[in-house]
Amino acid sequence: MQSLSTLRQAIEEAPTNVRLWLLFGQTLVSQGELSEARRAFNQALQLAPTDLEARLGIAQVLYREGNLSEAAVRAQCILKTDATFAPAHLLMSRIYLAENDAVKANEHYVTARSISKELADGQLEREILRHGRSRPPGGERGDADDRLRLAAGFSMDAEDFEWAEQAENELAGRETHSIGQDDFDLFEEDDLGFNIDEFERPKGSFADVAGLEDVKQELLMRLVYPYQYTDLFRAYGKKAGGGVLLYGPPGCGKSLVCRSLAGETKAAFYSLRLHQVLEMYIGCSEKNLNSLFQMARENAPSIIFIDELDALAGHRGETKQNPARSVVNQLLIELDGHDGSNEGVLIIAATSAIANVDSAFLRPGRFDRRILVPLPCLASRAAILRMQARNRPVSGLDYEQLSTMLEDYSGADIAQVFEVAAEDAIRIAMRKKQIEPITMETMEAAIKKVEPSARYWRPRNE
Repeated sequence: MQSLSTLRQAIEEAPTNVRLWLLFGQTLVSQGELSEARRAFNQALQLAPTDLEARLGIAQVLYREGNLSEAAVRAQCILKTDATFAPAHLLMSRIYLAENDAVKANEHYVTARSISKELADGQLEREILRHGRSRPPGGERGDADDRLRLAAGFSMDAEDFEWAEQAENELAGRETHSIGQDDFDLFEEDDLGFNIDEFERPKGSFADVAGLEDVKQELLMRLVYPYQYTDLFRAYGKKAGGGVLLYGPPGCGKSLVCRSLAGETKAAFYSLRLHQVLEMYIGCSEKNLNSLFQMARENAPSIIFIDELDALAGHRGETKQNPARSVVNQLLIELDGHDGSNEGVLIIAATSAIANVDSAFLRPGRFDRRILVPLPCLASRAAILRMQARNRPVSGLDYEQLSTMLEDYSGADIAQVFEVAAEDAIRIAMRKKQIEPITMETMEAAIKKVEPSARYWRPRNE
């Protein structure tokens, strides 16, 4: 305990020293003080948001707490950032071992040891071998292969050599066959955690979005200006982040403007859809949501984009006997930031059916700013046409005239018109064996083939 006392004193004298916070957290983990250890690693992350050791520290705490799913997701995110970060491979090995997958545990252990020989762990090796031996003999095809792969991973004692020889003999007794897809499937890595991707770094910018100036300004006010005008926003008690709901007809740029904001600001971007959250086991979906929000908080400034909010946040009265009700409640908790501050996390949701969104999501403090993303106006349609024409062979296009012809067309519809026009031009080019430009005639013919998808959309409950 003297070491902890010494570290606390050192931190008081140097509260911005990241290495001290990491050492303090690691010492706490070794002594089983997991809650305080997590706070220490979170403090290190606030000082150094990209520090891999701090991110790994939180994953180790989760592993020690028995939260294997979230620990695995965090470790996998670290490895996507740096595949040579050996301690993360070592943690993945322990997680897979806890999940009774000795083969995958061995693969990560061998990788960790090949990167850093100092991470060799005799106890972990013996545990992996013991789990491998416990598999029933004569089981499914691949058991003997797995045991040989385990044995090949590290040095073995006499008992281990005997076990590996038995596995080799089992292999020798099989009929030979060519390697097929089933053989490869045996070695594919299973998903330990939920299927939420690590954050993206979209490359676009607002220059790629025609029109929607009001939407852009609102999003900048929520995520960019608070960092550019820190003192001014602090004086008015305003923080970065919050909730914005974009609603309107489909295909009008709700997803595009969100990705463009992430590209414009270099913020971490998380895209969330219903299938990425829901799981068949009770409680797993709620943990998935919590893990996503926790990762976004730790990587702030960040953006969580929830597409088709109405599918995830429908009226709770309609789901009283449905497991989805608890998911809705968990999402409300995360929006309120009950498990941590959402400062620096901009949560943007999109829907084309706002009337189907539970009213609890629309109260102040959650999605308190609702913005209509309408069908593009005349000027916006012309701008979309010009964007679509970039890098294509065109000739004699009158964008203003085409814009008039495309009334009631969404941005996605206009893009589809160009796709159809391009296909028609390609057919002519193949016949003439030379490049054929897209002309007014080509575009007019394409417009007749593409019906506007949102002509009859009307806003409701606003």
